[in-house]
Amino acid sequence: MTRIHVASQISGEQAVFLVQSWRGAGPQSGDTTIFNKSLPSDWGYRGFTLDASPEEAHYILAPHPVRRMDEKGKKYVDEMQHYAAKYGKQLLIFTGGDLQHNVFIEGAIVLKGSQYRSIMRNNEILVPPFVEDLGKVEAPSVRHKGNKPVVAFCGYAGIDSGLGWAKFFVRNMLLDIEALTTGNPLRQAYKRGIYFRRKAMRALEKDQRIETRFIVRKTFSGNKNLISLDPAQARQEYLENMRDCDLMLAPKGDGNFSLRFFEALSMGRIPLLIDTDTVLPLEEMVDYKRFVLKVPYTDIAHLPDIVADFYSVLSQEEFAAMQREARRVFAEYLRIDAFFSYLFGTVLAAS
Repeated sequence: MTRIHVASQISGEQAVFLVQSWRGAGPQSGDTTIFNKSLPSDWGYRGFTLDASPEEAHYILAPHPVRRMDEKGKKYVDEMQHYAAKYGKQLLIFTGGDLQHNVFIEGAIVLKGSQYRSIMRNNEILVPPFVEDLGKVEAPSVRHKGNKPVVAFCGYAGIDSGLGWAKFFVRNMLLDIEALTTGNPLRQAYKRGIYFRRKAMRALEKDQRIETRFIVRKTFSGNKNLISLDPAQARQEYLENMRDCDLMLAPKGDGNFSLRFFEALSMGRIPLLIDTDTVLPLEEMVDYKRFVLKVPYTDIAHLPDIVADFYSVLSQEEFAAMQREARRVFAEYLRIDAFFSYLFGTVLAAS
């Protein structure tokens, strides 16, 4: 049993999800997510405890995420490092937010939900996001292979104003210029996810070998402050869109990760991942090639050929096996309770 001590929380500050869920709660009050985020009935952590005293613990966990290394963030990290050092323990600390790839912390094990491979450090561990286990909402069914692949997407990929278009153009242009002047083409991978979503959909829609089912929103539909349609309708369309596809298009969002990627796995669907210098959780032991089609962002222009060729050589048995493997890996390793049970019970297990 790996024993973890949670340092004292700051009044009024939201705890990291691991601490919330350990105590049997979903996101705390003030969370603006509109879809069901309750814990599944079979939720459970194994192989570790968060109830240890600092003296008996193997690790000390900072209870709040660090979103930026400004004066407040640095002060909090220093306090947590001094607290862990007081007991001679290794510090565990989460980062948070879409820009967490910019947060670098030395002298601790840093748990991140988003990072770019080219700048990832040895003390960083990628953590999957907490998403609904859609396989519990709608029992996964294995799709039969058709005459051509069905590629789906339902979500934010539209631009609703002239100002939005101007910002979209300028930001992308600046990153293109930066990539050219610095000689670092990977800077283009930092474009917002809407850029890669739109580019991939345009390429796929033009090809008769592929059936596309795209529902494009002009606002983000997962937040009650941003959604522009009835939440029940949005949820139903999202579930049906994912259920009825062979490949779920899953480019990044604002951060370098995709909630949709993990939701597709939970429903036993094959993600079509646009690889923007992406790191996936547990890559050292999960063979993602067995159930994910990953395409570098530099190859989006060739996406129709890649998808059509991939699908054409799959047998019905291989296609079904990929779907089952997607669901299995999510349930056993990438659902948050399974992930942390494996991480703390095996990867970071106390000797």
